[in-house]
Amino acid sequence: MFQRRKLLAELELNADGLLYIKNRPFSKSDILDYFETLQDESVLLYHGEVGKDKILVAFLEEGQLPEGAVFAQADLYDDIQFLQWISPYFYIAFTGYVKECLQKIDERGLQTLLQNRLLLTDYDRERAWIQIGQLLENNVSLLDHYHERGAQSAAGLSISGISPFVTEPYIGMILMLPKDPFAGVRDRYAFALMQVSIHIFNKLKGSRDMAQEWIENARLLAVSEAVAAGVDDKIREMRKFRKKSNARNIRFAVVLGIIVFKLLANQNWGSSNNTPSFTRFDYINGKDTITIHDIKQLDSVLHKRQSPDSIQTLQLH
Repeated sequence: MFQRRKLLAELELNADGLLYIKNRPFSKSDILDYFETLQDESVLLYHGEVGKDKILVAFLEEGQLPEGAVFAQADLYDDIQFLQWISPYFYIAFTGYVKECLQKIDERGLQTLLQNRLLLTDYDRERAWIQIGQLLENNVSLLDHYHERGAQSAAGLSISGISPFVTEPYIGMILMLPKDPFAGVRDRYAFALMQVSIHIFNKLKGSRDMAQEWIENARLLAVSEAVAAGVDDKIREMRKFRKKSNARNIRFAVVLGIIVFKLLANQNWGSSNNTPSFTRFDYINGKDTITIHDIKQLDSVLHKRQSPDSIQTLQLH
């Protein structure tokens, strides 16, 4: 009773009407309810058993869970009445810890928590998934925002703004969560990430490798067959485009190497019987044609910015 009076007196001194214990707020009603439950012998037993589980106590009170930590395997944890008593406290610690792991991209922390038994009633478990799902929905909204901006101009695509929520570690954490409660948000996440990746691939040509990595992460998230098939189609399109582009660049490089060799030969062996028969060639880049007469002019042209997607050819004369 003394402890209750002490806590209530401390609460009266706080302007917001809350008392903070282990960084968690308690109202006057919370304190009275807590001490009321202590009149129940079963609750005293629960406190005693939980007190023996130091890892669980640290998690409930401070939100701490060392890597690989495991709660005690107490028979009491299977008791439905015990779960109803501890679930509200575990719910607060659980949702807070998962959100922190996602914000800090703490893969090991989330893995450690999920490998333990979740001391939640079905009701509180569902509430927890809804809270965590809302965090992911916020990410989907962010990706939709960048998709809309990217549709207007490449400047609207912020790699630094998008990256934290679409890289492999973050996607891997989402995949740690149970599939059924998150199937819907995972599909929406995959679709939004696919759209952003397409914009980046088309408008930020220097970031195409990254765009391909991101759309493959979108495929990992997809749950429904329809969304998965849609992402697969776009992945194939990107790969096909890159394959054609790489083949074209290789062919051009081979022809260019031959031309450079012959130009050098033409300059170094001017009076030789082996002098190449041509005196110039045309370098065609898209709609532009430039007549090349010597190696210095060729070097100048190649150092100018050329369109990476235009068709480039060489014609000897």
